[in-house]
Amino acid sequence: MKREMIFLFLSIALTAMGQIDQRREIYIPEIPGYKTLKCDFHTHTVFSDGTVWPTVRVDEAWLDGLDVIAITDHVEYTPHQEIILNRNSSWEIARERAHQMGIILIRGAEISRKYPFGHFNCLFTSDNELLNRKDSMEAMTEALRQGAVFQWNHPGWQRPREIPVWEKEQTEVYSKKMMHLIEIVNETSYYPLAHQWAIEKNLGITANTDIHGPVYMNYGQKVHRPMTLVFAREKSEEAVKEALLAGRTAVYHMDTLMGKEEFLKPLFQQSLKIRTPVITIKGKQWIDVVLENVSDIPLMLSFKGGSDEYAEIGKGVYVPAHGSARLTVKGKQENYSGKRTYAIPCVVDNYYVAPRKGMNAVIEYTVIFEKK
Repeated sequence: MKREMIFLFLSIALTAMGQIDQRREIYIPEIPGYKTLKCDFHTHTVFSDGTVWPTVRVDEAWLDGLDVIAITDHVEYTPHQEIILNRNSSWEIARERAHQMGIILIRGAEISRKYPFGHFNCLFTSDNELLNRKDSMEAMTEALRQGAVFQWNHPGWQRPREIPVWEKEQTEVYSKKMMHLIEIVNETSYYPLAHQWAIEKNLGITANTDIHGPVYMNYGQKVHRPMTLVFAREKSEEAVKEALLAGRTAVYHMDTLMGKEEFLKPLFQQSLKIRTPVITIKGKQWIDVVLENVSDIPLMLSFKGGSDEYAEIGKGVYVPAHGSARLTVKGKQENYSGKRTYAIPCVVDNYYVAPRKGMNAVIEYTVIFEKK
C-alpha cells in the first residue's frame, strides 16, 4: 500500500510539472539598498496534511512569480503515515527542483498545539525530526537551538470573529526570543489586531497561503496569492534570514500593501511616475496631470487639499496596475498669468502603515497659468 501511495503522489507531481507553461511575473519595485523578494513562508504537502507532492509546491511558486518558499509541514500531525519517510523528507525531495527553478527553498516545520499555545512556524531548521517533543516549549527550544526564525501563525484562527488573543503563552514565547514574525494575513484572513501587535512589539509581518491543496484551486489566474515581501540585500537564503530577523518585511494581500512607512514610501515613489509634471492652463481650462503606475499593485489616492485661489482638483484618483490615470486640474482665474508649483498632500489608501490606515504621500507638479 505504501508503494502504491508514493506512486500516486509522484504521478500527480509529474503531471503538474508537465503542465508548467508561463511564469506570472509580478513587478514590485526594489527599494534603495535592497532586493524585493516575493515569498510564502507557510505551505503544506502530503508529508503532513497537504494533498500535493513537495515538488509541486516549487512549481506553483515558480508559476506564481515567487522567489522564496518554505515548506512547513506539521511536526505532530501526519495523517498520511503510509508515505511518511521522516519530517525532513518534503524539503529533501523538493530542494533539487527548487534549485532548477531558481526558487529559494527554506526548510521549516509547523509546531501545532492547541490554544492557548497556538501554531508556530520554525524556519531555517536543520533537523525537523528533533522538534517532535511532547512539551511545546521543549520543541520550541530545540528549534531555537537550531537557529530557527519563528513565526506565530494565524493568530485569529478558530477564535470568535477571528479576533486574536495574546495569552501568557505568547508572552513567554516572545520573552524567550521565539517570536520574530507574526502572520497578519493567512489565506484570505487579515488580523488587524495582530498588525497592531507587530507595530508595538517590533515584529516582522507576513502574509502566507497556508496552502494544503493545489494553489490553482484557491487562486487561479485572476487573483494573486497572499505573499510576504522581504527586503533582502541579495537573493540568497542567508540574506532572507537576515532580513526576517531585522523585520524588513511587508505584506501584499489582494490589492493592499501593509508595512512600515520606511519600506512603503520608497515603493510608492518607485511605482508612481508623473508623466506630465508641467502643465499649461489658459483661463478656466481643465487640464490633466497624467499619473502612471509601473507596478503590479494599484494605487488608490485620496487628496487632502490641493485647491487654492488659482486652481482646483478632485478628491481622489485610482491608478491601475501598469496603467495610467488623469488628475484633472481646473483653472479658477480668467486673467491670471504666472507659474506655481504644487505639492499636493494625499493618502495612499491601500498602503497600510497601521491597521487599515493609509500612508501619507505628496504629488508634485507645476502649473503655468496663462490669461485666456
